[in-house]
Amino acid sequence: MSLVTESTNPYFNDSPYTKALDARIVDVQGLLVLLDRTHFYPTGGGQPGDTGSLVASSGEKFAVVNTFRDDKNAELIWHQMEAFGSELAVGTEVTGHIDWNRRYRHMQMHTCLHLLCSLIDAPVTGCGIAEDKGRLDFDLQEPMDKLKVTEQLNHLIQRGIPVRNFNVQPENTKDFSNLVRTASVQPPVLQGVIRMIEVEGTDVQPCGGTHVSNTKEIGSIVCAKIQKKSKTNRRFTLRWENQSSDMA
Repeated sequence: MSLVTESTNPYFNDSPYTKALDARIVDVQGLLVLLDRTHFYPTGGGQPGDTGSLVASSGEKFAVVNTFRDDKNAELIWHQMEAFGSELAVGTEVTGHIDWNRRYRHMQMHTCLHLLCSLIDAPVTGCGIAEDKGRLDFDLQEPMDKLKVTEQLNHLIQRGIPVRNFNVQPENTKDFSNLVRTASVQPPVLQGVIRMIEVEGTDVQPCGGTHVSNTKEIGSIVCAKIQKKSKTNRRFTLRWENQSSDMA
């Protein structure tokens, strides 16, 4: 696969609430389209890639069914199209529209999982985020009460805690080594920096995902399940309070 050398400008980092963005196509590889800038979040950190559409100047709409980073150059973000159109050519100006309801659910749940991290003093061994639920696996031997976890999470949510992001230089990672929660995984360096997410006074850790700006945006959460997956591994599954409890 031949790749352009420029990196994609990721608007989702500092502007996660952007729903539409004008951009220019800089490379096309089959059903994969690379833009000079994008607000589509690429699959990573347990968070699914965004879906949506690219709209050409003619008004023709092309569905984006997935978004992911290039496997050789992580600064390149590919938009996987449902079908190819002649208007999706290099140099073409398009407007990207993300599936906002889906993205916002991911933002809410991702921030909520950071709150869960603040309650459990154990390494994270797995993560998964979806529109209707989220889960974290912890290297945790002792059992926990899901009703107590639910109470503690909703207390943090209702406090309306601000959420912000900031960058640190890779050479300073030793100062943040105790903040890396995911076991055996080092935070990625993208565009020369490591991105940090801070829930003010509650949790701070490296993270490349999209988040809400205040915990009140999450809404009421239920810890639906705490499952013992192995001798030292427990899975916590969260859902919104008004959703069905029939969850995998």
